[in-house]
Amino acid sequence: MVGVMTLSNSLTDWIQLAVGMAGLVSLIIYVIYTKRIAEATFKPAIIAVNGNGAEAFPHLRNVGKGPAFDIEWVVTGVNETGKITCIEVDKDSEELIGVFGHRTLTDGAAQSATGKVADRCGYRDISGKTYTSVNDYDFKRQRFSTTFKDGFQKDRPLGSSESS
Repeated sequence: MVGVMTLSNSLTDWIQLAVGMAGLVSLIIYVIYTKRIAEATFKPAIIAVNGNGAEAFPHLRNVGKGPAFDIEWVVTGVNETGKITCIEVDKDSEELIGVFGHRTLTDGAAQSATGKVADRCGYRDISGKTYTSVNDYDFKRQRFSTTFKDGFQKDRPLGSSESS
């Protein structure tokens, strides 16, 4: 009888351990998915937008779901750079006067090895996670096309002369 009781207690202990481990694994998965949802909820997305008219100055717009902080931008080819502290959701930056007009885009394309020009922006979200937006300028359509990436581009840092 003692052998049966020991086996029964041992089996009960193993079942309790398995249930506890399953609960722990479920909790870890829950935390991972919750973090992903929270990041997506507050993720900024910066795009470049044309100004009105051929000589108007473009500006940056946050089309994401959270504010963008510490925005650093560069026009490739000419390496014109600037910084903006914050752009709220669905808001535009001030016009990038004096450094970022149609002439700057044309000069940047002429000076780059590819004949292309882009406005590359690096910024962070409210939690400090970093992002990069590459706004390629299409001279035929006279508008920007944007590619988004997580993190600052380490292979082509802000200020490099080639667009991605």
